[in-house]
Amino acid sequence: MKSKHLTSLTHDFNRFAVNLKKVDYAESNDTQVFTFTLKSNSDKKITELLKHLTNTKTGTYKFSLERIEYDEQEKVYSSELKAELL
Repeated sequence: MKSKHLTSLTHDFNRFAVNLKKVDYAESNDTQVFTFTLKSNSDKKITELLKHLTNTKTGTYKFSLERIEYDEQEKVYSSELKAELL
């Protein structure tokens, strides 16, 4: 079941040219949450990805993204996206 969710979400990451650097999964009581560490050369790509996900997968996930940070050394934007299964 988890692999089905990962496949679907990573397809969208690729579509918006956002790289996946790390995936975590946590489960407690009735809550299942994926945490994705994302990187991109543009903060707009991460923002557009989040808009797309919230518009197309709202009934399946609750998404949260607190901030997008810029790494001067790597010249890349990064963010941590949480997807809670509903």
